[in-house]
Amino acid sequence: MKELSQSNATISKTTTESVEQSDRIFALQREFYCIVARYNRHFALKTRATRDLRQLDEFIAHLLNLKERVDALWESAETIETIVQERISALQTRINADLALFEGEGEAIVATRGSQILRESTAYLADRINEQFAVYRGHFAGHPRLSRRPRLLQRAIDNLQEIHDELSDPAFDALEDGGVRATNLQLVAENLISLRREMGMVELEHQASSVAERIASLGTAANALIQEYNLYYAGQERTTRDLPRLGLICDRLAELALQMGELSSIVNSQANARNLEIVQFCLQLYEQEYQQISSAKEQA
Repeated sequence: MKELSQSNATISKTTTESVEQSDRIFALQREFYCIVARYNRHFALKTRATRDLRQLDEFIAHLLNLKERVDALWESAETIETIVQERISALQTRINADLALFEGEGEAIVATRGSQILRESTAYLADRINEQFAVYRGHFAGHPRLSRRPRLLQRAIDNLQEIHDELSDPAFDALEDGGVRATNLQLVAENLISLRREMGMVELEHQASSVAERIASLGTAANALIQEYNLYYAGQERTTRDLPRLGLICDRLAELALQMGELSSIVNSQANARNLEIVQFCLQLYEQEYQQISSAKEQA
């Protein structure tokens, strides 16, 4: 076989690098889209006093991590085509803009909570309690512990402890609420005991399992969510679809993607890398479908 000339070999290498860079940019763009989509579902046009600041901090941390990887892609590339440069630059600009947006929203939430009167505070605290209970029901109750993210459960525990501390403020003693505050305090205290016990069980399950078992468990959980989407949403009339259920599917899938991403940083597994790529692709698709269903319902 005739050998390639040096110039042809160089062109081939450059082309391969460009394709790889494009693939990585597509993956980073997809990841960025999904972070913003989750932010929009959980924070945009929502009552600020009820929002989860720790969840927002996770979104910010995820964006910062994404920013580091995008910047590294720019700096490590030996040869970058102009169109690739433009896409990286555009993504950097969007990440910086949304980082500022997220951080500003966090400050606004803190300011809103500080300006509330007592009766408003008790109502919003009740909403925050219900939201943390929903996190447990949606992500942990009835699900295999090995596929659950411990830090999500810890976030719910920390939020409930914070709410309990706020409700314990003596300033509420003068408020006549028919015993609602006392009931909520007891409810939160009881659930904190249960959730901390569950945290111990989740941690034990993770410690007793191998990385391969975790990868398999995450893959099984992802397949179940994909099947659920295909059954209830694919090809269905959008105005009849359950939007909150799809939002939960997206959140559950995002949790799996986070764990797969964490595993990819500590172990080189083709199975995990392939699963992560599929999950991120599906997550973007499902978030887009969420927006389509929401728009269809508004126009119906």
